[in-house]
Amino acid sequence: MPVPNSTIRKSILFLLLILPISTFIYAQGGRITGGQIPKTSYDNLLQGRIYFPIYPAISGNQYLMRDWSAGNVLLQGRWYSNLPLLFDIYADDLIYLASQEESFDLIRLIKPYIQRFNLGDRQFINLAHSPHRKTGLKPGFYEVQVEGKVTYLIKRRLEVITERAISSFLRKDIHYLVYDGQAYRMRNKKSLLPLIGDQRKKTVFSFLKKERIRFKKSDDEGWRKVALYLNSIQLD
Repeated sequence: MPVPNSTIRKSILFLLLILPISTFIYAQGGRITGGQIPKTSYDNLLQGRIYFPIYPAISGNQYLMRDWSAGNVLLQGRWYSNLPLLFDIYADDLIYLASQEESFDLIRLIKPYIQRFNLGDRQFINLAHSPHRKTGLKPGFYEVQVEGKVTYLIKRRLEVITERAISSFLRKDIHYLVYDGQAYRMRNKKSLLPLIGDQRKKTVFSFLKKERIRFKKSDDEGWRKVALYLNSIQLD
């Protein structure tokens, strides 16, 4: 639904008023790096709110990548290209860095309007706009590692842990293989059994052994290899 011109004017005014505050917070936090932020066109990217990124009581970093990345966003059916972006995985929010004369604003884009985006070569979907929205997965953004008959999705997550009165971020990503309209959470090789069935257990486990994939020590690449392999064999 188009945004009225009066709303856009109010948004611009709000951004101008809040700029000194947001710039000060970033100067204090010092959490965003990545070089000079390029100037980009606002257009209806103004359909967002000012973002305040600092979690003062929590140590660590809330972003998927510390540096901002040039990316593309499919927003309300329209692609916006080469935008400076950050992904706050703790809040599950996509942040647009809107360059000003000598500073920048931070705009938290409205999640229901975002269909897809990428950060460099990393691809993300909004589950609500994807073919996987009826799989029972929780709403939000998911990184797509493999797309095919078997799709490999990662829910990037941070939890806050507190030890000796000090709170810090801890990565707790969740891995899913999606097949035939159903999402399977992957924790170890036994998690594969509901997907592959007993008749393929020996074949798939032999592949894991051959490739020396040990999920307790494996990163995303281990599950990515599994997804690619499952796409290469007959599962039906």
